[in-house]
Parts: sequence; C-alpha cells; structure tokens
Amino acid sequence: MKALMIIAIANTLGGNHEVVYPSMSDCFEAKAVVMAQPTIEAATCIPHAEVQSQREVISEMIGLWVNIVDQMERRAVTDPYLSEAEKEAHRLRHDQ
Repeated sequence: MKALMIIAIANTLGGNHEVVYPSMSDCFEAKAVVMAQPTIEAATCIPHAEVQSQREVISEMIGLWVNIVDQMERRAVTDPYLSEAEKEAHRLRHDQ
C-alpha cells in the first residue's frame, strides 16, 4: 500500500506539504531525513490509496458486466435443457 507523508513546515504561509511514497517503509525512511531539517515542525506517514476516476470506475463496471455475460453464455452452451441447435447458436455468438 502506498503511503502519504504530511510535513508541517515552520514559517511558511503554505502550511503543509504532502508527498506520496510507494510504501510505508519508504515513507518512514524519508521521514527520518525530513525531520533532521531545522525548519520542519512535524512529519507523519499515513496509508494512502489512489482515488479512482469516474472513468476508471465505469470501465471496471463494464468489464465486470462483460464477464457476467460471457459466463452466462458459457453456461447456456452446457445447459442440458437446450437443443443442439440452440447450443450451436450460443457457440456461434460467443465465438464472434
């Protein structure tokens, strides 16, 4: 999991500074270096997860829906109550 370091810098109008690290251990290593600087008031590392964009969420949902349809198609081909013609029609649609 990624980590977010929040740094409080003394005598600045901007307030805090934030840096994302690939892991908590990387953040803790960097924190020791940051805290050694005289203008740093405090620094902390917290777990950080990337926020998905709406496009990513929609794309993921469409992918799940396509997988469900594929599974339903595969099950339809093995359904013992379908005639051979119906099974062949399902196979042809699935192969396209």
